[in-house]
Amino acid sequence: MAEGIGEKETWNMANATLQRFDSILKRSSILAQTGKLEDWKRCLMDLRRNLFPFMTPTEFTDATKKFDSLPKGWIYPNGNLNPKTSAKVNQIFDEMYMMFISIMKKKGLLMPKTVDAGKAVIDM
Repeated sequence: MAEGIGEKETWNMANATLQRFDSILKRSSILAQTGKLEDWKRCLMDLRRNLFPFMTPTEFTDATKKFDSLPKGWIYPNGNLNPKTSAKVNQIFDEMYMMFISIMKKKGLLMPKTVDAGKAVIDM
């Protein structure tokens, strides 16, 4: 444990991290259901940025490759979606979402839903 940081402060920081991820996942789910792909992309990028300290270099590279595989012109300059590419964009975002969920499960970053929530551990 870091010098000067007590157990309670460490627990509060860990709990805040779990709550932040939980909030981003909920927002991502809502955006996926409403079909707001541009906002969903921002949400997934936010999730990747917050997950960065917990990701291996390979996981980060894989996530970057997924973002880079988005079809060219999937969104028009005026913000409208290209209907020809929306199915592919949805598929890529679904795959990214599942990739991030998998990383979060491995690292213990999903908000516990049980009575034993106090035993949650974040694996760095």
